[in-house]
Amino acid sequence: MSPTPAPPPVAFLIALPILALVVWRNARGRRVRVEALWIRPAILLALAGLAVSQTKGLGVGLVAAMAAALAVGAGLGWLRGRMTRITVDPETHLATGQASVLGMLIILALIAFRFGARYFLEQGSGGMHVDVGQATDVLLALAVGLVVAQQLEIWIRCRRLIAQSIADKARGAPPTVQA
Repeated sequence: MSPTPAPPPVAFLIALPILALVVWRNARGRRVRVEALWIRPAILLALAGLAVSQTKGLGVGLVAAMAAALAVGAGLGWLRGRMTRITVDPETHLATGQASVLGMLIILALIAFRFGARYFLEQGSGGMHVDVGQATDVLLALAVGLVVAQQLEIWIRCRRLIAQSIADKARGAPPTVQA
């Protein structure tokens, strides 16, 4: 006998404290370790590659869906990275990043989409023949695109702002500290 899935209201009640934590963490500025921004995407790419290599029935349709999800994720990641407020301390040249409201809404919308997709798939997917493993591979491609593009955008902006801050300090010009 398989376990009965929790009804959506219970799942949402369990998720609310987690969502509150996500919003709270993203609402305040955190130091950006520019030299380490490559680590999370590299780990995620390796794990995603491993997961996809285990996929059975990797056909043209699935590859196309994953490519589309990767592109959508990259677009959302770029937007989220672009909307992140980055400041650079003019003395120490340390970068600080703070997520925007739009960036937080993107993450909250993706979490809500995940709950909806899970509920839809658990209910038998309305007569559609959707393989749950393949659906998770598509959503994994979306997540990879989002994280990689966001980290890349933040890395590009941080490097530019830090170089500008160093140049401003060397010239004795007033600092430009955010973008």
